[in-house]
Amino acid sequence: MTGSPAEAVAAFELAGELDEAGREAEAIPRYREALHAGLVDPERSRAIVQLASSLRNVGELDEALGLLDRDGLDPALAPSVAAFRALVLRDLGRHDEALATALHALAPTLPAYRVSVAAYADELAAVQPGFANVGTLEVLPGRRDDLVTILTARSDRLRSIGCLAYEVGVDPSAPDTVFVSELWVSSDAHRASLELPDVRAAIEAAMPLLTGVMGGFRFEVVGSPLRD
Repeated sequence: MTGSPAEAVAAFELAGELDEAGREAEAIPRYREALHAGLVDPERSRAIVQLASSLRNVGELDEALGLLDRDGLDPALAPSVAAFRALVLRDLGRHDEALATALHALAPTLPAYRVSVAAYADELAAVQPGFANVGTLEVLPGRRDDLVTILTARSDRLRSIGCLAYEVGVDPSAPDTVFVSELWVSSDAHRASLELPDVRAAIEAAMPLLTGVMGGFRFEVVGSPLRD
């Protein structure tokens, strides 16, 4: 749905006024209205950041982080995006990532020790996987590529909730099988992902393509030769 530029800007400005008045729950639908009406930059990026902040204030942390992790936001807002992202990560209990985000934004502005601070931020941001889920899904004849399309649809929400890797593969020798390998910060993060609306929708869309034969295993990750 799109509206006139004037309508989009009006909805954005109303949302901002509601936000400033502490009425975030009322501001959120107005931000969405502005974005759906075709708001353009720089107001578009500002609306996304302000919507993320409002969502954080009402406890919708996963959606807030997904918005802040979007590609294509106005580069001029990068420090502000980093600040709000750090706040959301802190509320999610991901404290090292929150501090890393703040330090990465701060490092370029320092009069000295920029390289050291950036390196420390990199160390903090190197989240260690804690849970792996590896499996196979048998599909109805000729439906493998349809399942691959569903499983590889872009989802920034997975990253925001703690997914470190989600790889989908095929093997020419097994034309009716799809292979999936997942790495998560924890088993709790994996479990929480199953409640996300887009994940539930993907599962619903995939079920008619499956034969019901599945394999694989899950395990707690304890280490790797690729990291300390």
